Amino acid sequence: MRKGWKLPHVIRRRILVILLLVQLVVTALPVAARQVRFLERQQEMARSVGIDPLVLELLHGAP
Repeated sequence: MRKGWKLPHVIRRRILVILLLVQLVVTALPVAARQVRFLERQQEMARSVGIDPLVLELLHGAP
């Protein structure tokens, strides 16, 4: 009975780390895009009522 082809331990670990990083990026990008759209909408609403976007950032405690 054939056991199959095995990768060395270090290579398996590197592949796992790369896959985890790819998963992190793929799941984080939509969240970041949603936050950017939310902030852009807030700034547009602030402009429409005459509030300077910088004041809005100060009110929200943006760095």
